[in-house]
Amino acid sequence: MVSRRMILAAPLLGALAACAPSPVVSSGSSATTGTLGPDDPRYVAATIETALATLTTSLAATAAGQDAGLVAWCEAASAAHAAHVRVLLQADPLGGTATDRSPIAASPSPSATATPTGPGSLVQVYRDAEGSHRAAASAEQDPSMRMLWSSLAVFAARGAACADASSFTPVPVAGHAVPVRVEAGTALDAMAVLLSRVDALRYGLETMIGRSGGTRADMSARRDEADALRVELAGRITAAGGEAPGPELEYELGDDADSHEVIWARLEDQLLAGWMRLAAATTGDPVQSSPGGSVSPSPSRTQPSGGLYGLDEVIDRATKQAGQAPRHGSGTCTWPGWV
Repeated sequence: MVSRRMILAAPLLGALAACAPSPVVSSGSSATTGTLGPDDPRYVAATIETALATLTTSLAATAAGQDAGLVAWCEAASAAHAAHVRVLLQADPLGGTATDRSPIAASPSPSATATPTGPGSLVQVYRDAEGSHRAAASAEQDPSMRMLWSSLAVFAARGAACADASSFTPVPVAGHAVPVRVEAGTALDAMAVLLSRVDALRYGLETMIGRSGGTRADMSARRDEADALRVELAGRITAAGGEAPGPELEYELGDDADSHEVIWARLEDQLLAGWMRLAAATTGDPVQSSPGGSVSPSPSRTQPSGGLYGLDEVIDRATKQAGQAPRHGSGTCTWPGWV
């Protein structure tokens, strides 16, 4: 069995610090472009994701023959990070599956690696990556690119959570979606969509509780959480001057009537997609780096008006939501929130 000391790649802390955003992240769109300079947010992110791919590949080699679960998780995570790099370096990162995937910049060179020494530093590496991706999301003006950055931040946060708990099942999965342009609408529009995803989860849980004869305490507890989230969202929509839509009479649960865990995981993933759409519709503010290298909101950052969520809060909630589907056997997708 691999000890907790084996779940790290120490040198990537320095690598990530070296490729962190400049002290003030400039606002603008980082979508389609013909070239990528070393300070371009997409190239910075590609450098970070390359470092993470190198790290997880190294961990898989270290754990080979000792912890099959860790090896599988690292291999899947490495593949996800490599996929992130490919999308970040192509001319149109929002081109979907039909776009030209040829890179418009040379792939960043992998950093030198050292012997993994423990889970704590792996957690910090992922948290550093999350912070950098959050900074890019906050500075981004293009809603679809903001969703891409937020998705990268959520994936990194999930990596940190798995490493922190030394919990490496289920492994990340490729999923069926890649970043594309989205019509996010206004924040109120996105909140209404999110509310509908909450209602679908509530309906699904109620249905499955009935099918189980009321014996699933875990479903009842999650239903109560969903009920509370509905009240919160409806209140926020009203406070922001909108009108909260009521639930539908019924929702489609798919073809897995006998597989409660599959249905549950799918509903949780759809709720995550709702949070990510809200991230796309929520503008952020430039983020500054502190002397220690971490990122923090600009002193001039304004709070959202009325009942609207701020971008950081949306990403926090999306990160928390991203931990739900794995509880039911569904691994984190390469691009969380894209369905």
